Amino acid sequence: MAKSLGKLKTSVQSKSKNKYDAILVLGTSTDKKLFKYRVERAVDLYFKDAAQVIVFSGKWWGGLKKKPKQTEANLMSAYAQFLGVPKKDIYIEENSLNTIGNFYFSKRMILEPKSINNLIVITHSTHLAKAKFIAKKVLGPEYRIKFVTDRQDNNMQII
Repeated sequence: MAKSLGKLKTSVQSKSKNKYDAILVLGTSTDKKLFKYRVERAVDLYFKDAAQVIVFSGKWWGGLKKKPKQTEANLMSAYAQFLGVPKKDIYIEENSLNTIGNFYFSKRMILEPKSINNLIVITHSTHLAKAKFIAKKVLGPEYRIKFVTDRQDNNMQII
């Protein structure tokens, strides 16, 4: 993936073509094997000018007995920066312990203050139905959301 990202970096200079305000990546784990594909999908969309910024959401799963040293959002942000996304184009939400929290804290701490209401949400295909349901309840009708999975082989869906 890094090779293809290098070719896309030139398009970052012109952000006026953005179709969405932000890409919201829902946390999944502090294990890179599990969050890697979500971050790579977000970075790919970012370099294709789909959105101007990326929001990484997640502290860690609330049921963990041993708390990780770093949050999901922090680790995902670091990986995105490694892949070439400037820190200035990344926001992190580090309070949520579940999907409801991902949407609630992202909305209150980032989306509302930054007037972001047109976004892409990235999650896993097995989590898609749950994420759509919760997003509708927490974010409400004033948000336009396109859901994509963390793999490249799906069709984007707008709710």
